[in-house]
Amino acid sequence: MIKKVCAVVFLALIVTLGIGTSVRVVVKALPEYLTWEGSRLSTLKTFVCDTDSNLQKQMLFHGNWIDLFGGVMRLTGADTVADVEPQNQVYKMRNGSVTFILGRKRPFDDGQLSAIRNLKSAADAAGAESWFVCIPQKICTREKALGLSARGAVDYAEQIDAYRMRTFEAAGYSVLDLHSAMHEKQSLHEQFFFKTDHHWTPEAGIWAAKKTAEALHIPVRKLDSMHFKPLVFFNMFLGSEGKRCGRLYCACEDMSVPIPQTDMQFTVCSTDDPDKTGSFEDVMLFFKAYPKNEDVYDINPYGLILHGDHAYVSIRNLQNPDGKRVLLIKDSFSNVIAPYLALVCGQVDLIDIREFEGSAADWVRENKPDVVMVTMTARMSNDLFSFSGQGSDS
Repeated sequence: MIKKVCAVVFLALIVTLGIGTSVRVVVKALPEYLTWEGSRLSTLKTFVCDTDSNLQKQMLFHGNWIDLFGGVMRLTGADTVADVEPQNQVYKMRNGSVTFILGRKRPFDDGQLSAIRNLKSAADAAGAESWFVCIPQKICTREKALGLSARGAVDYAEQIDAYRMRTFEAAGYSVLDLHSAMHEKQSLHEQFFFKTDHHWTPEAGIWAAKKTAEALHIPVRKLDSMHFKPLVFFNMFLGSEGKRCGRLYCACEDMSVPIPQTDMQFTVCSTDDPDKTGSFEDVMLFFKAYPKNEDVYDINPYGLILHGDHAYVSIRNLQNPDGKRVLLIKDSFSNVIAPYLALVCGQVDLIDIREFEGSAADWVRENKPDVVMVTMTARMSNDLFSFSGQGSDS
């Protein structure tokens, strides 16, 4: 009860002090939503969520308000921090990290199962290997410290992954279970995830790239730790969950990006940015993601790698033109895998179905990669497994 009272009082304070901003944002946005087609309930939900987001961006000292609210939640001992969008409610873990949790997902429908088989057929026709890669999530039921503090909260990521691995294996794909591989060394799971975000770290990306290359029988010597030097951004990373519960609930953290010390040249092309040719640091990192003197609430630190998500990205290793060409059908977790996998491959292509226009199976038939790997995580909606058009994450 005390948590609800604190939340209501705090929201009342924000509304009172920010009434001018609130009225301006609502009046500006309302006409657009009044003309929307669709049910009144869905329109209202979208309006409330979008208005909440716009208010946070435009309200004076909005980051400080979030910090203050998180501080109140911490003082009351709250192990959850609510969000206007229920799926973005933040949960505290037993090790002090914060995360989102995943609800249940239905099994694939007939159309999605057919699309999975169709992608396999396209890979077979191209002479390519077909893989499903199980990407670990932050919560691990096998390790007590990585469970949730909130009583009654249940995360279904592991069940979703188990079902998807069985489904892809039954369709003829090889399966690479990185979750189980990570669990073999328990310390890795905790150290490989950000404390204020659900994503894993660039160090985890090297580890995953090495495991992937080993599965594909590609030499991995260039991925040994001795060949990298860390580039550290101190006290600058505040992830998606951290931005919702504030720095007084969970502090900013460092972000370390391993930079290869070998003299290699790459060309990176994407649907959104100009083509770039240069060293790993020149073409894989987007330093504008960390502008100087910028509020941590206004930057996307995960966008440092490859400038975030794009419909399509191609990374060519100019020193290894005859190496394997690997296609990753991916979400944002693979952004930290691809640059390091490119160190030992000839080319790594990335398709993000959330943005991609067209069919991944058609792309495979036309471009004939050596390997097709589905690396979408448990967070991704079943709709994305049509492998065509545009979908949405869960």
